[in-house]
Amino acid sequence: MKILPKFVNKLLEEYDNRISGVTLEEVRFQLGIYDDDSLDDRLTNIIEAAESLVSSFVGYSINAAKYNAFYDTYEGRLELPTESVNNITCSIFTTNGVVAVSGEKIKIDPTSKLITIRIAGKYELDTDIENPVMVDYDTGLPEDRVTPGLKEAVLILCRTLYSSGSDVSLQTIPPAVQALLTSYKRKFSF
Repeated sequence: MKILPKFVNKLLEEYDNRISGVTLEEVRFQLGIYDDDSLDDRLTNIIEAAESLVSSFVGYSINAAKYNAFYDTYEGRLELPTESVNNITCSIFTTNGVVAVSGEKIKIDPTSKLITIRIAGKYELDTDIENPVMVDYDTGLPEDRVTPGLKEAVLILCRTLYSSGSDVSLQTIPPAVQALLTSYKRKFSF
């Protein structure tokens, strides 16, 4: 078994607006809480928990974030610590300067549980740099895949979590939510 290079992963930015689009006001309306903002912190946590359950159910994060992964070596293939990506670019610090790799030169292996990228070409790495391979990537559900059904699934889970507390798990997700999320299950690659 070949040992893959070690990496250092750094969250660059987590987008302010959650990809599901569910707002605090919508959750309040769903729960019939109109003029009471004393529960806002709890409701915000419930939204995040509902989105986390949706992510677990479908098999990838639905919320968008940007990352850098830094690798100390490169042998034609790298694994990213995630199951879904939208955009990937790679910067390879070579003895002749920086080589930017993107587009068709990066191949994603759809059979891997993690994202495995194969980069065309051979490069002599700059050994004076600790982690000479940097991969920039975005995770989360692409905005064109977000539908009202996804938003409704998150709202239903918010209502369920609010009324039953922490008694909701992947095994007890309501059938209506499962039906709404079936088309999002990880059967496709980005």
